[in-house]
Amino acid sequence: MAQTAGSLPGSAAARAAEEAAFYHEAGLNAAWTGSRLAMGALSFLFGAFLFAYFYLRSLNSHGMWLPSGFIRPHVWSGTLIMGLVVVSAAVQTAALQLIKAGNKDTWQRGAIAGPVTVTVTSRPVVSCVSVALMCGTYVPG
Repeated sequence: MAQTAGSLPGSAAARAAEEAAFYHEAGLNAAWTGSRLAMGALSFLFGAFLFAYFYLRSLNSHGMWLPSGFIRPHVWSGTLIMGLVVVSAAVQTAALQLIKAGNKDTWQRGAIAGPVTVTVTSRPVVSCVSVALMCGTYVPG
């Protein structure tokens, strides 16, 4: 009597291993494709901002690129915002490293720390913008 592949001893374990390898490979391929698509989308996004910057600066309609009376923002406000963004990224990177090391409850702390650091980071940005608007350093139009 001929034996089929399904009736061979150990074929269930081999099939399960083959399926696990297939799903692992499919996940890797999806991550590869997704990361390439994200890089392309972000490149176009930042490229559009870069193009708009240089286009509007070179066009300089009616001399409004830097109009008279323009007050530049303070260096400390940009430095503060960038520092808070770096702190937020460092917190998320540390949480990710702990998760990769096998610490199972770290994702909960990271999930809590993420919104907290974003909130802490965004409050000075909103504060700087609102102070600039109230002090009259930003005049639209």
